[in-house]
Amino acid sequence: MEDRLGALKFVAARYRRLWPTIFLGTLLGVMLLPPVTLGQFILGALMIPLLSPGMFAFPLNSPSWSASLEIVLNAFHALVFRHVSNGPLLVAVLFSAAITLFALPSGHGVDRGPWGGELVWGIFRGLISYPLGIILWRTWKDKPPLLLPAWLTFAILPVFVIASSPWAAGYPWADLVFIIIVCPLLIAGGLNTAPRWGAFMGAISFPLYAIHDPIMEWAGTDVVSRSIAAMLATALCCGYQLLSQRRSKRTSVV
Repeated sequence: MEDRLGALKFVAARYRRLWPTIFLGTLLGVMLLPPVTLGQFILGALMIPLLSPGMFAFPLNSPSWSASLEIVLNAFHALVFRHVSNGPLLVAVLFSAAITLFALPSGHGVDRGPWGGELVWGIFRGLISYPLGIILWRTWKDKPPLLLPAWLTFAILPVFVIASSPWAAGYPWADLVFIIIVCPLLIAGGLNTAPRWGAFMGAISFPLYAIHDPIMEWAGTDVVSRSIAAMLATALCCGYQLLSQRRSKRTSVV
């Protein structure tokens, strides 16, 4: 019973952490992506997916699907994952990666979780990255075994994207390489480098992810418009984070 109560508190804390910017993204979707139904708004605001085939699980703010999935995985973490050793977690990672790689038809990457009728693929995506993150934290803590220089850390992502995009677009293996190999390297490099502005960039990363989609959809396909929209989204997230930091300081003083 105590374990279940602890899990409920953990999930509730994660929900409170993720909800404000997800709700903001949903409001932006209401304002920028008409027509909107009341049901879409209510479900989006509560982070409850639509399960209709052929539609986004969250039509007003597509990235909400991964936040809702994270809440589910947080519950699994509290009830199951924290009691399981690294070996079974690694098996879950490899099994989910194999299912993703071999079960998806050719011509598709792993970007199928956002669709209401394909949320099962999102679950497998989550069962790759979430247990892997637990393993890395248990093994590395804040001291990864790899000492990557700053220049290499910054170069890994653009080099991988440029190298893989001409012939890997639309196939899941490149996405899996990114999740299983590239992301741990980026984490290791970030922990070793840790510039002063890195904490702030990390703090705005999820808010930016949570609100960018309706703004970018509203901007259309024009490069200039999308560039301006990206800058607006970044500025909004920076302002949100600065206000959050000031509020936290006031609360701690009180």
